[in-house]
Amino acid sequence: MGIPGEATVQRDHYSLVPGMTAYRASQICRRIIGALTFVWVALGVGAGLLLGARGGDSLTASDIVLLAVVALAPIAVVLVLVGLVARRDRAEVAAGYTTQTSGRISFDQVDPVTGIVIRRAHSAVRTLPGAADAGSIAQAQGESGANASPASAGARGSETYFSVPPHGRRAAVIAYTVAAAIFVGILSAIMLPLALTQPDASDRDALLFALVAAVVGVAIFVAVIIMLGMLWARGRIRRAAAARPGDTLFLSPQTPELRQALKAGGNAKPHLGLGGRFVVSVGDDGIQLWKGSPYREPRVSLPWDRIDHIQAGTLMVAAGKSRVSYRTAHVFQKGAPQPIDVPLPIVSPLGQSAARAPFANKVLSSMARFATVKPATPVSPANSR
Repeated sequence: MGIPGEATVQRDHYSLVPGMTAYRASQICRRIIGALTFVWVALGVGAGLLLGARGGDSLTASDIVLLAVVALAPIAVVLVLVGLVARRDRAEVAAGYTTQTSGRISFDQVDPVTGIVIRRAHSAVRTLPGAADAGSIAQAQGESGANASPASAGARGSETYFSVPPHGRRAAVIAYTVAAAIFVGILSAIMLPLALTQPDASDRDALLFALVAAVVGVAIFVAVIIMLGMLWARGRIRRAAAARPGDTLFLSPQTPELRQALKAGGNAKPHLGLGGRFVVSVGDDGIQLWKGSPYREPRVSLPWDRIDHIQAGTLMVAAGKSRVSYRTAHVFQKGAPQPIDVPLPIVSPLGQSAARAPFANKVLSSMARFATVKPATPVSPANSR
């Protein structure tokens, strides 16, 4: 995304800094941390069982050393790994680029193997300016109708812009199951050693009951929170649909990339509130962003004559202390010296997570009735997380 007043000199290739790339280091770091989580849980449960089998009213010095090693050794390894990633990241930033897929939006992102630029600085989409002429991308766009007229693009169906994973739901179930297993394992690693080291049977039974109650209570609490969030999200969409019955509607989270793009596009004060999600409508009046009552004026309006094209892509969106990849409509607003990338991450109809491919394709198909929509650029596994 070009911002007025910034240098527009662009490079297509960077010489990589010698040594491991920050992207590779972060990949290794995440995998080791994931493995250490299971090792830590296993060691914690094992230490608890060992101390419980030995009995005794108090912990000996050797017992304290064992618990300290179990608790602190993984933390020390994680700190070393995080420091390694930070050093590699700083070296790349000093060279003017990054291999990281998020967090360095103001630097060109390069392929971690070839050094070729795969995302321009200040843009959130991994598409080169003019990359539509490249062989594989042009073929993908030709097959999808992205270079055809808007009317014909919209007539080709909703499975044009994002590929639909064959086992998307199964992968989600596996991910949630693994997350639940990790939670139960960590809680067990904390509670079991305490319970099994209790000499009194009643105290031991009370702690074991507390463990079960904690697991069940957290499950019920999470279910209630999810249900309330779903009802709130569906209520916002219903109210907006009553006010704009002919429009396609979806929720989108606020991101720093969006606020920066709106300011660069002439919206000096994009009044989207202090945070949270807003409603996006797609209709004859353009793409409009709503916060509050749908019967008032939209907070931001992008008429179709101000839109150059729309690119299907992804965006890493903050979710607590982590970042989640969202399927995103990158609306390129006309501007100088080049179109400005206004990213609109698409939230699922239930309002709980990033949209799956079918719903994202439906949203982009509605945009294709009015503007040119290009499919998601194929990226190699080395360039995606």
